[in-house]
Amino acid sequence: MDTNGHYKPAGASLLHWAPAIAVALLSLAAGGLQPRFAPEPRGDAWGFFLQTLASQFEHLNAAHWLLNMAGLLIVNWGLASSLPWRVWALAWVWSWLGVSAYVTWVEPMRWMCGLSGLLHGVFTLALVNLLLQKQVTRPFSRSWPLWALLAGFLVKLGLESTTDPHWDPLLNNAVAVAAHRGGVLSGLILALAWRFWLSNRRA
Repeated sequence: MDTNGHYKPAGASLLHWAPAIAVALLSLAAGGLQPRFAPEPRGDAWGFFLQTLASQFEHLNAAHWLLNMAGLLIVNWGLASSLPWRVWALAWVWSWLGVSAYVTWVEPMRWMCGLSGLLHGVFTLALVNLLLQKQVTRPFSRSWPLWALLAGFLVKLGLESTTDPHWDPLLNNAVAVAAHRGGVLSGLILALAWRFWLSNRRA
């Protein structure tokens, strides 16, 4: 990060890349390139919660897996170095748990799979964290790409929320927008907690 107020994607360390590599390997181990078809019975809440922890690493087809791998690479390359590696690693675990909790108890789903909710979580954490830093957001003439990114992200979430179900012809299935919202909420909570902790430490 440029301390003069202009965020630039810096070369992330191997420790920053470790969570993304682990997630990619887990998705392959879960059959990332194999189609995932029949929804499973929801069952009891805790059973569904545990089931979605596993199904986040499963995908509908190769296109679904490749889209999520592309998103994983972009998010990690562009944003990982904006946070300490321990916080970045925590973001992946926190968002993974948060998405499953959200689709189990907040917006209950019958079934879901894929990494998109998790990716929404880590993306939200990093973006909000950057936008809450004065040295990054001032002056606006240098930080406007971050605000434009936020605006585009909010438009995307809004469009998803107004189209139910949000059908994706590439996946030949409905997009799990509830998982996206769960990821965003998880990332937002962690971003605010991180900034609060930093402000108290400096006080």
